[in-house]
Amino acid sequence: MTAPRWKEFEDAVMKFVAALDAKAKVTANVRLPDTHTSKPRQRDVWIEAKVCNHFPLKVLISCKRLKRKIDQQDIDAFNGELISSEARLGVLYAYSGFTSNAMEKAKKLGVSCCRLFDNEPADIPRNLVFIDSYCCTSRISVSVMAPLDRQWNLTTWNELFSLQCEDAGLPLSVIDAISRSYRDGEKEVVSKASETFFPLNWVRVLECIKEEPNKKTIKIIIRGSWNVYEGRLKAHLLKGSYNFSSQEFLGSISTPSVDTQSSHPGPGWTLLKVLPEKSTMKSIRGLFIMSGGNVKESLLEQLGPRPITIEEINESLMNPV
Repeated sequence: MTAPRWKEFEDAVMKFVAALDAKAKVTANVRLPDTHTSKPRQRDVWIEAKVCNHFPLKVLISCKRLKRKIDQQDIDAFNGELISSEARLGVLYAYSGFTSNAMEKAKKLGVSCCRLFDNEPADIPRNLVFIDSYCCTSRISVSVMAPLDRQWNLTTWNELFSLQCEDAGLPLSVIDAISRSYRDGEKEVVSKASETFFPLNWVRVLECIKEEPNKKTIKIIIRGSWNVYEGRLKAHLLKGSYNFSSQEFLGSISTPSVDTQSSHPGPGWTLLKVLPEKSTMKSIRGLFIMSGGNVKESLLEQLGPRPITIEEINESLMNPV
């Protein structure tokens, strides 16, 4: 027979609290004397522990599995229950959370308002967010530095991609040279991400030279940039306890899942238009950098039949990585 939901909730709180301190005595659904009437009274969770392994402390926990939020009348009722016990600390665990008035009253009374999460979305106020996770996806753009010698007789990217050039003395196609240069540039900025936090945008100039001496060198500008996504608050899953009174979380946090088979990391992520300042970011739970995709396939698909893009640019302004 399945246990009632209130009992499951009470047991979950008891097990979580008991795991915090192996030396503490944690009991669920215990009957203890009321200090006013001396008659036995039911307590959801009762803790007997020692602060700093020396000072005895008794804690009363009440577990409320209600569909509605706990209000200030509930706080008053629990405060009366706390006074009638021998506990020095009172804790309320609410399945559906608390109203703002309830939390304000609890703070004045020294009662801790908590919520237990079991791999659930972090539906807590945004101003209490302690979760920051980011995902960076790479982008490539290419153009040809003007002027492009007309003697090459090139009109589309496919025509340019099929030309032969040399890399480290070995012959290879232009498309393969672009792909190799892009991967090298991407790898270098990713390796420095621990210093810059977000990987930086970068530029390289690739010179594709054919054997014919009467044709000027083709210079291809390769740019690497990044889309930065922030993990949505409700896409993070919490497993543990959040104390609204102290604004502290104890437990584990799972960041949103990342779709590695797509250029977009998935529904749990929002594209940022402006990157946050590092000084304003809170505790970072994850920075995912999606790199090393199939550059060659992407370029052939997106640019292949299109006209070659010619770009006027002062080479001295280039900042290759």
